[in-house]
Amino acid sequence: MFGKLKNNFKIKKEILLLIILIIFTIVFTNYYNYNQRQIKNNFNNLINNTYFEKTTKYFLEKLEPKFKKIRHRIKTGETFDGILDQYQINDEEIQSLKKKLSEKINLNKLNTNQLIYLTIDQADNQIKNFIFQISSKEKIYLTKDEKSNFN
Repeated sequence: MFGKLKNNFKIKKEILLLIILIIFTIVFTNYYNYNQRQIKNNFNNLINNTYFEKTTKYFLEKLEPKFKKIRHRIKTGETFDGILDQYQINDEEIQSLKKKLSEKINLNKLNTNQLIYLTIDQADNQIKNFIFQISSKEKIYLTKDEKSNFN
């Protein structure tokens, strides 16, 4: 009889341990889910915070792109140097650009309504791309390489 009771206790012990394991699993899963909901709620509260929204909006509006594309139409009385000075290009770069352009055209005779396209790196105010429209079908394309030479 004692052996039968001992055998019966082993079977109940295994079932009892299985039930305890299931209870622990349920408790820890619920605790994990509760923590995840708390993290999600905290994140949503941060995102929906008006001060946070205003601060991020303020900083994002102040950001400027690295490259600025400019389309300039030449007006009466403008000079090539004056146009580039208007966009705060340094004199060395203006001289190298004029040297390269003077091989093809006369910069002293600019036509009104002629177009100049510039791509300027705003970090150091240097021209990366330069397009000079000679006529409606003819343009001069210049790009700066790594050695700061126009090609």
